[in-house]
Amino acid sequence: MKTKAKQLKLGIAAIVCIIAISAMAAPAAANYAGDHPLTVYEHGGIEGGLVYETVTDGSAYTVLPCKVYPQDPDYGLTQTITINIPDCAVVKTARLYNCYTWSTSDNDTTGVPGVPAEAELTFNGVTVTCQNPAPITNPIDYGNGVIQYWDSKGQGYVSKTYDYPSGTFAWDVTDLVTGSGTYIAKIENADSTPTGMRPGYPYYPDKYRERFATYGFGLLVVYEMDEGPVVEYWVTEGCDLLYNKTAYGYETAENATTKAVFADPEFELEDIVSAELITVVSASNYGIFDMNMVLFNDAAVGASTAVSHKAIGVNSFDVLDLLSEEQNIAEIQDRGDYETARNAFLVVELPVPASVTIEPETLNLNSNGQWVTAYIELPVCYCDVANINASTVSLNDTIPAVTDPQYSFVTDPNIYLTDHDGDGIQERMVKFNRSAVIEYLETIDFEGETGSDKMVELTVTENLFDGTAFEGCDTVRVITPGE
Repeated sequence: MKTKAKQLKLGIAAIVCIIAISAMAAPAAANYAGDHPLTVYEHGGIEGGLVYETVTDGSAYTVLPCKVYPQDPDYGLTQTITINIPDCAVVKTARLYNCYTWSTSDNDTTGVPGVPAEAELTFNGVTVTCQNPAPITNPIDYGNGVIQYWDSKGQGYVSKTYDYPSGTFAWDVTDLVTGSGTYIAKIENADSTPTGMRPGYPYYPDKYRERFATYGFGLLVVYEMDEGPVVEYWVTEGCDLLYNKTAYGYETAENATTKAVFADPEFELEDIVSAELITVVSASNYGIFDMNMVLFNDAAVGASTAVSHKAIGVNSFDVLDLLSEEQNIAEIQDRGDYETARNAFLVVELPVPASVTIEPETLNLNSNGQWVTAYIELPVCYCDVANINASTVSLNDTIPAVTDPQYSFVTDPNIYLTDHDGDGIQERMVKFNRSAVIEYLETIDFEGETGSDKMVELTVTENLFDGTAFEGCDTVRVITPGE
C-alpha cells in the first residue's frame, strides 16, 4: 500500500516577484525614512517551484530621456531573459519587473520635484503604455496589468533639490510565458508632457529634459507540477528609499528601516525542512559590505549588499532557526549610506512527497527475518531516484538504512534501482535491519489498540545528494502471536 507524505494544507496560489532595481544620482533623492513598508502581493501554498532571473553584476543603469525632437535617437533598453523550469511543469504565474531611479521633470531642473516615470513596456511583442493619471496615486494602477510603486525624497530635508522619485514597474505577464525559453523585454520613456531643452542651452540629445534611469528587468515564473516540492511562501514588493546620515540632516538608522510582514502562516515548525528569506535592494553599501543590515524577527541575519551604488543586490538568508508559527517580520535597515528596498520574500519548504512501499506488509514481532525493505518512488518529473543519498535514509527518524558495502543490494545499482510495482517508474530499494525495526515497534504506544493485530504508519525520510529532502510513509500490520 502506498501513501504520500503529509502535505501543507494550503490553497494553490500564484507567486509574484523579485525585481530589477534602481539607484540614485547624488545628491540622493529619496524619502529616506522607512515609511513605505513592502506590500504582500501573494501568500499561499504550491506544489512546484519558482525561478527568478535578473541582472546583479553591477552593470550601470541606462538613462532614458524622453524623445522630443525628430533628430532625437530612439531611447530604450532591451534585455533578454532566459528561464528554465522542468519540462513537465505548468506556468502558474509570471511577473515582469523594471526598476528605475531619479525620474526628473521640467527640463531636468534640479529645484523642481520630479514625477513618477512614464514608460512604454514591451514583452514578447506585446506593448503597454504607462502614463500617470491625475491625481497621481501611490501605487499607480494603470489598468493594463501594470502597477508602479514609487518613493521620493520630499521637501523636509536640508537639501530641497534633486527631489526625484524612484520606482518599480510590476507587470503580470502570465499569459505571455509558456515555459522554459528566452524572453525579450524593452522599456522606453513615454513622458506625456515633454518640455524639450532648457532655454538658452544648446541641443543635447540626452540631457535637459524629462528622463529616468533604469537598471533593467527581472522575471519571476511560478510553476506547478504533480507531486513537486511543497512550499508556503510570501512575496512582498514596493519601493522604499532609505538614507541614514544624521550629520547631513537625514534619518537615524532606526527610522531608515523598512519592513515586510509575513502574517498568517499555515505551517507547523516540526514539518519544515528549510526556510529562506530573500531580499532585493539597490545601491546598497557602495561596496562596503559590513554596513547595511537585514533583520528577521529582531535578529540580524546579514548585510544587504550590492556590487555598487548602480547595482541590484539580491541576498539570501537561512532563517529556519528564527522561524515563528505566529508571524514573521523582515527588516531592511540602512546604516550609513543609502539603499532602496524593493522586495523581500519568505519561502518555507516541506519534504517533497515520496511514494513508499514497505515489505513485508505484515510484521510478526516474533519472527526471525533479516530485513524490512522499502521501495521509494519520487516525482519522476522532479528528480531521479538514483540521486538518493542512501546514507541519509531512515525509518521514523530512528533506524538508518543499511549501508554496509558487504551486501550487494547496497553496492549494485542493478539491484537497488528497480521497478518493483511494474508501473514503469523506477524505485530506489533500501533495507533496514529487521531486529532494529522490531525493537522500535515494541516501544510504540498503539493508542489504546489491544490484541495481537495492530496497524502502524512508518515514515521513510531521505535526502538527495544535493540536500533536497523527501518524505513518504506506508502503513503496515503488526502482529504478536500469543499476546
